[in-house]
Amino acid sequence: MYARGFKPDKVTYATLIVGFCKEGDLESAFGVRKEMIERGIKLDNVAFTALISGLCRDGNMGFKLLKEMQCDGHEPSVVTYNVLMNGLCKQGQLKNANMLLDAVLNLGVAPDDITYNILLEGHCKHGNSEDFDKLRSEKGLVLDYASYTSLVNKTFKDRQNR
Repeated sequence: MYARGFKPDKVTYATLIVGFCKEGDLESAFGVRKEMIERGIKLDNVAFTALISGLCRDGNMGFKLLKEMQCDGHEPSVVTYNVLMNGLCKQGQLKNANMLLDAVLNLGVAPDDITYNILLEGHCKHGNSEDFDKLRSEKGLVLDYASYTSLVNKTFKDRQNR
């Protein structure tokens, strides 16, 4: 890009990182990150969250990158924490996902519907929905369409396994 006279900014770099991560090309995404650092351009929340998401999809939790994000002065959003919870749930680490939810609440970050639906789906696939019911009552979750879809899928799967 620089050879053609184009000087990318933070948004351009973040867009490249997001694209590479969505395509599963973590090597290129981290290459862009390296170039940003070399050029003195700080990553923003979007770039950090995309990299964390890419690591989670690759089966490598992005907690080290989360720590770097925080040390760099960024406050992770609920989206960043959702990405991590989703990764934990997909790996069947429900206890860690629930612990992360508690940490998020203690930090004063408000979970959203997506947060609870991630946890519900994780409990339905790898645990049991009764554990989620306990979590739901403790945290005051109101079920939505996606929640009911996960519960119906779990019920259907349980009946097929009988």
